[in-house]
Amino acid sequence: MKAGTANVGFHVTLASSLPPALATSDITLKAGDQNSESVLCVKLHLASQEMEPEPEVNGGTLSLSWKDCGDASTHGKIKGLDKSSISLGKDTTVTGSGTTDEAIEGGDFTISAKVGPITQKYEGKVCEAKVFDLPLGLGKITWKGLSCPAAAGDIDVAVGVKLAAIIPASMATSDITVSATGSSADDKLLCMSLHTAKAAADTMVV
Repeated sequence: MKAGTANVGFHVTLASSLPPALATSDITLKAGDQNSESVLCVKLHLASQEMEPEPEVNGGTLSLSWKDCGDASTHGKIKGLDKSSISLGKDTTVTGSGTTDEAIEGGDFTISAKVGPITQKYEGKVCEAKVFDLPLGLGKITWKGLSCPAAAGDIDVAVGVKLAAIIPASMATSDITVSATGSSADDKLLCMSLHTAKAAADTMVV
């Protein structure tokens, strides 16, 4: 390539599932030559144009389902959930109730959260509350922490869930799995999975 005018081509694709409020990106391209000298530097900034806002999901309500994802060796068994729906934009505490066949004095938890196309993993201590912000302003997940030591018997597992009101119907599905271990990875304390989805439309009664 001779000195003088040059063309630099870009090809950029952003997922159509991104809502306008999240469709912002910054891209920087730098290049060097055979002598390791800087040849060019280009910065691109993409932002959404003004457009009609996407409708909220059924008035901002998501259905909530759950399951116990432990196996035969897991000490804690989740048997029920205190909610069947959550509202977009609101911080909601979801509590799973069950039993454990051993006392819990400590350990570690892992939260795997998939919201739309984005998946994140978070970790912390079972007996300590901790708040995690989801990327792109999609919301937050809160581990409320167990009251340790927790005696064998009845147990409650509380998780705070807040999904941003800007999430459109195309991204209203999320899967959140909470698992905890004791003194070792083989000492499985509990496992609870939560699933949110667009709430079914109300059925008209004639």
